[in-house]
Order: sequence, then structure tokens, then C-alpha cells
Amino acid sequence: MEKSPHSVQELTPIAQLGMAFHFTSDDLRANREGKMTLRQRRKLMSQFWSTVLVGLLLLFGPSVVGLILVAWGTDQSFRNILTDSAALAGYLTGVIAFSFYVTINFKSLLLPFDVLRGRVLTLSGPVKRHGLYLQVRHTHLLMEAAVLDLIQDGLHYTFYILPRSRKILSVEFSE
Repeated sequence: MEKSPHSVQELTPIAQLGMAFHFTSDDLRANREGKMTLRQRRKLMSQFWSTVLVGLLLLFGPSVVGLILVAWGTDQSFRNILTDSAALAGYLTGVIAFSFYVTINFKSLLLPFDVLRGRVLTLSGPVKRHGLYLQVRHTHLLMEAAVLDLIQDGLHYTFYILPRSRKILSVEFSE
């Protein structure tokens, strides 16, 4: 399930799933036991910190730009700059953008709780596709369009997911 120079069509179906979902055979073994590998923990925390960094840039970026524009265009004191309408518009824009971003990425912000707990859930059953979502039993999983093509409607799969964030760690065919 490691990346190889072979084309995707030459790989076995489980190897194709491994490449698409970015997991190795060691990851799959650990996930079957209800655990995460160190590699998975590091990757998930990296995703979390990237999400946080983008959120902070959205929160503070417009405010800083507003302050710079006001300071550049006027000779006002710092106190007046902080309360200028352009700066206030920057604050408001940042708060709105940040709120929208947190709402969209809420499950990604739950990753540290899942990583600290270290628990992996097993979800098995036939898959039904609904747009970019897969339904396994009563659980809906959001998928990327490129990965969605590898999952066939009606077949039985076992997904290894994190409980809070519903992040898919690995997947395999099941009986």
C-alpha cells in the first residue's frame, strides 16, 4: 500500500484504496486492532495545525490589512487608527470569515481529541452513495470526488474512522 512506480490500474483493489486514502498495511493492521499508528497521529495533527493556521489568518488577516491601510493613508495616532471605520470593517470581516471557516471545518477541529484518545471505530456494511457522501448503516461519511470513484455502491466495506471527527483512517473490503 506504499506508493510505487506502477500505474494505479496495475495495483490490487486494496492497494488502490490505500493510495487513495493514504494508509499503509501497518496502518490498516493497527486500525483493525482499534489503534492508530504514530504516522497517522502525526499526519492528523499536521492537518489540525494547518486548519488552525488558516483560521487564524482569516481572523487576523483582514484586521491587519485594515490597520495597515489606515496607517498608510493617514497621520492618525495609533489609538485613532484602531477605531477607524476601515479598521473596524477589517475586524468585522475577519470575525465573519473566521466564523464561517470554523463552521465549515468543525470536524477537523475535533482531530486533537480523537488523536489524544487514540480510539478507532469500525464501521462495516453495504455502501450507498449519495453525491459526495457515503452511507454505511446510519452513518454518513463525506468523501473527496477522486476517492469516491473507488468505492462501489452496494458492496460491503469496513471503514476505520475516528469517533468525533468521522475522519476515515483506512478502508477495506468486507464480507
